[in-house]
Amino acid sequence: AIKIFAKHLENCQVLIRIDNATALSYINRMGGIQFPHLTDIARQIWQWYEHRKIFIKTSYFPSKENIVADTESRRSHPDIEWEVENSTFDQLVSQFGSPDIDLFA
Repeated sequence: AIKIFAKHLENCQVLIRIDNATALSYINRMGGIQFPHLTDIARQIWQWYEHRKIFIKTSYFPSKENIVADTESRRSHPDIEWEVENSTFDQLVSQFGSPDIDLFA
């Protein structure tokens, strides 16, 4: 999401306000040791911004104050949210094998 919001920016500063302390820490420190996959994501973020000469600063933004973004992220999107019946999924798995990626998560 942060790449989308800054896709046309370069040579500037961006303030990222986050309500997740772990995400904040991993971005600020360019990674960590407890969650290697988060370190990879944090490095990708920094490299993307560095390539565009964008300086990023993060700050904690409590969820209780983040009403607009939280409301929008929890809103239902029926045109893009769907599911497959268990029986249909079972038929697909029996025909094609188990999937490598779970896009329903």
